[in-house]
Amino acid sequence: MDLEKLSKDKRLYWGLGIATVSLLTILIYNYRREISKTAGNVVSVAKATTAKYSKQFINYLGKVGQILTAPRGVRNNNPGNINQTTSLWNGEIPHEENSDGRFKQFYDYTYGVRALMLNLKSYFDKGKNTVRKIIETWAPAAENGNAGTEAYVQAVSKAVGVKPDTVLTFDKKYVNGLVKAIAQHENGSGDQWVTDVHLTKAWSLMT
Repeated sequence: MDLEKLSKDKRLYWGLGIATVSLLTILIYNYRREISKTAGNVVSVAKATTAKYSKQFINYLGKVGQILTAPRGVRNNNPGNINQTTSLWNGEIPHEENSDGRFKQFYDYTYGVRALMLNLKSYFDKGKNTVRKIIETWAPAAENGNAGTEAYVQAVSKAVGVKPDTVLTFDKKYVNGLVKAIAQHENGSGDQWVTDVHLTKAWSLMT
């Protein structure tokens, strides 16, 4: 037996074995690190996705809450709380689908603002061209009591910046002021129920 050759073979096998074990150790280490990294990424993505949709869901609930707690006129897209009549206005929900029972409902808020404007125009056409004449027709004492109607007159006059018996003209300056003031009184303070954007869109629907 060639002892020298055997010794060389053993050293070769041992070297190959050590190299193989070392290579496997490195591969296993890298594999576990990649798995850990991937798992970390998955967890991070999962957390981010959960946070994203949780936020969206919370925002959705907030919007639903705002709708449910909004004033009646806002929920109806009818900021002036115009009573139902036999006539059907542009953008109005048909009578048989109206869920309010007393006030008109509109598909879009802009149409409700437009309806308020058109009501005011009909008043001006009939000579009701002061805040007092307008409000005494819009919210008569028979419904609100003398004190209630007078308070309404004073509130709108102050908001528009005129005296109750000042003669007005049907133009954007006064109509916009009247619309905002009436919507504010009908729906309560705390929010701007009719904005300049609403007014601009409503005027575009008047023609």
